[in-house]
Amino acid sequence: MLHFDDVLIHLLGEFGTYQKRCSFLIFLAVIPMGISVFSVVFTIAETASWCKLPEPIMEWCGNLSTSACTEMVKNLAIPKETVFDGCDMVETYSQCYRYDVNYDNISLPADISNSSQVKCDNGYDYDTSQYTSTIRQQFDLVCHKGTLVSIAMSLYLVGVLLGNLVIGILIDRFGRRTLIVACGVIFSICEVIASFSPNYITFCVLRLLGGFWSAGAWLGCFVYVTELVGPSKRVLVGMINSASFGVGYLLMVLLAYFIREWWLLQLVVSLPGLLLFTYWWVLPESPRWLIAIGKMEEAEEIIRSMGRVNGVELPEKISDQSWNPRKQDVDKVHHNGDDDDDEIQYGIFDLLRSPSMRTISLISCFIWFVNSLVYTGISMNTSNLGGNDYISAAISAAVEIPAAVLTFFIVESPRLGRRRSMCAMMTFGGCACLVTPFMPKCGNVIWAGILILMLGKMSMLMAYNTTNVYVNELYPTPLRSSGVGMCSMVGHVGGILAPQFLELQTVWAPLTLLIFGALSILAGILILPLPETRGQNLPETMMEGENFGRKRKPNGSGDAQTKEEHQLETSSSNANLIVEQEKVLQELDNAI
Repeated sequence: MLHFDDVLIHLLGEFGTYQKRCSFLIFLAVIPMGISVFSVVFTIAETASWCKLPEPIMEWCGNLSTSACTEMVKNLAIPKETVFDGCDMVETYSQCYRYDVNYDNISLPADISNSSQVKCDNGYDYDTSQYTSTIRQQFDLVCHKGTLVSIAMSLYLVGVLLGNLVIGILIDRFGRRTLIVACGVIFSICEVIASFSPNYITFCVLRLLGGFWSAGAWLGCFVYVTELVGPSKRVLVGMINSASFGVGYLLMVLLAYFIREWWLLQLVVSLPGLLLFTYWWVLPESPRWLIAIGKMEEAEEIIRSMGRVNGVELPEKISDQSWNPRKQDVDKVHHNGDDDDDEIQYGIFDLLRSPSMRTISLISCFIWFVNSLVYTGISMNTSNLGGNDYISAAISAAVEIPAAVLTFFIVESPRLGRRRSMCAMMTFGGCACLVTPFMPKCGNVIWAGILILMLGKMSMLMAYNTTNVYVNELYPTPLRSSGVGMCSMVGHVGGILAPQFLELQTVWAPLTLLIFGALSILAGILILPLPETRGQNLPETMMEGENFGRKRKPNGSGDAQTKEEHQLETSSSNANLIVEQEKVLQELDNAI
């Protein structure tokens, strides 16, 4: 069977002009998804609110300005509550209650602070000094409806989970390009329609559908770009792909600063995704996938296009592999059944069928679950940074880009590679979680807790970026999208559960981060039994996937070879010896 990695290494180049163009297209395709994922930071932002009061009370204001009138009415008619803001106990206006008095019969000066309190029965007023409108304001998602906000956010993640499970299989069945275009366009359509949601239920349904299709588009983009380059460049393009989320987040902050209406912001950030329909004509299908399913003519046509763009002269016949110094005995491969992958359709159950695939799948799922749980939980806990919403969001977004850059240099280190670097990242992130709860929350050393929290977040983000690449490299081509999709699905379960884990802080404040820390360290240890993938060819067949990472024995030239390869070479040597013996016997017979 033709190995696309050999084509890249010996003919096309691992990251030539053609691959750079395609990688840039994928980078642009992921940005709208990054924008949409983080748009809820502003579209569902929480603002100060209080009970809307009957019109008669507004007559108290006389000739006062609107803002002065509002403040005076709030002081007179809205009770105050004492809450803990992380450092001190402060007074704030009640969000859900007002004084129960007959405002028609009250004249100034009046003291109604001893009156009974009732729930808001006339709607709500909102502070619009920062946000002109938000989803909370439009649908009155405050007080007893406040929990509905988290449902909308969770439904998006539920959609992502389902999308990774379902569309991951479809990507392996129908191709990378087809699903990138289809999922990207449908995702953008859902987001555009959500901008005009007439009610909260419609908005939630569209968020669920948006998450479903965005998962397919992102998964297709990630698998596509890592399949198009050689072994030494997979981490580079993977980190570029991950950094595009950070770029999208930063653009989101910039747009949100100038657009304060939630529906208009949602519309503006969703429309660019519709341009993905043009990718059907400008983005070629993955040659690696075409080879894996046996469409050699289509794959060879794309490979020759790659050669022309990269300025490489290709041999007349690529499939015979006469150019390949690593070519093995094709007949033996056929006899051993390696090429049967071209005719067999594999499914998600094959991820657990064989011992090696089962070990890889179970450990990868746990690692991804913990990574998503802890990273999402830490991200939700960064609200204690305080300050302006836009500055805080920009800092959080800015962490994404250096994390991607650092990840590239660390995981490409010959001494660390993927496995050891992931172990170190998750262990460090876990230790940060264990230390943070006991850092002072006030005073002159508050910066220490914030620094540790941000370093922990960056470490977990680096581990998450590495997980995307590492797990993608562990699976053979027939199961790659299905495997990554399943692990990503389990990971998003962690993201969905993160808010519930944060509720454990009401039982004991440090409990949530202590659990996060313990799980991160455990996941870091479990990574160690997995094989190292740095610099290795991606497994193309099921047999290669099953034998991937098995103990290697040195041969006479100092190169490493698998036990399977050693046995094949031994069998080949024995067969040649037998042939030579038969020739000698035949010559003796002729002589006699």
